[in-house]
Amino acid sequence: KYPNGDPDAGFLTEWTPFPAAPNWENVNEATPDDNTTYNSAAPATTVRDVLNLQDLLPTEDVVGVQVLVNSMKTEEGAAALAYLLRQTGVLYQGPTVFIGSTYGYYHRTPLEVAPDGSEWSKVIWDALQGGYRRVS
Repeated sequence: KYPNGDPDAGFLTEWTPFPAAPNWENVNEATPDDNTTYNSAAPATTVRDVLNLQDLLPTEDVVGVQVLVNSMKTEEGAAALAYLLRQTGVLYQGPTVFIGSTYGYYHRTPLEVAPDGSEWSKVIWDALQGGYRRVS
């Protein structure tokens, strides 16, 4: 599922959108468009974007979740990010992933339970928000 809207007005849309806001419209493609639309974060910042995600269809359910972030660095030196999940108002940060100088999907082990430790369900997924944080 993909981002489909910014969350509560102004809640963690800190990355710089290109070519224009809102941030979610720059990262909602099933097939990434690379440098056509994107959100960027300057080096040495720890900015975050947290966005609404598409709801599951009535016939869909959840057994596990894998977070994928398609990204690349544009400067010399190390660059890292972490995925974010917001469940019932609590923001959870995943592990740090170092990114390279070409676009690629960066992810970690699939999540077998929701961030709060409960079993995944359609109700939990439909209320979940996802995003990313520049770590370095």
